[in-house]
Amino acid sequence: MEKNQAPEKPYWLTVRLSPREVQKLKKLLAQSAHCRNLSELVRTILFKQELTIKKRNASLDELKSEIVKVKGELRSIGVNINQVTHYFNGHPDPAEKRYFARKILPLYKKVGQKTEQLMVMVSQLSRL
Repeated sequence: MEKNQAPEKPYWLTVRLSPREVQKLKKLLAQSAHCRNLSELVRTILFKQELTIKKRNASLDELKSEIVKVKGELRSIGVNINQVTHYFNGHPDPAEKRYFARKILPLYKKVGQKTEQLMVMVSQLSRL
């Protein structure tokens, strides 16, 4: 027998279920961390083996998507800062350097705002 192949189960057990019971089992199967099909789930329940349920926290999912959004915004701001810094270092004229320095200041302020936003999100994570 191969490693990944389940042991042979030659006996069949037929059980009649209501649509509601089938839905309940399918919901449990979707939440189960280890059962791959209904048969496995029913055997696990029937023989009182430990059933691990995966739970999702909707507020955590929402927070994760916000963090990903802020990460993208910070990456864009960083690219802009790098471009302005490149132009700044490439121009020897002091007037042009002042222009680029003034242009980069709002970008650094945005980084500060996004960092504060991330800190709020991290504190929310610590409360979950």
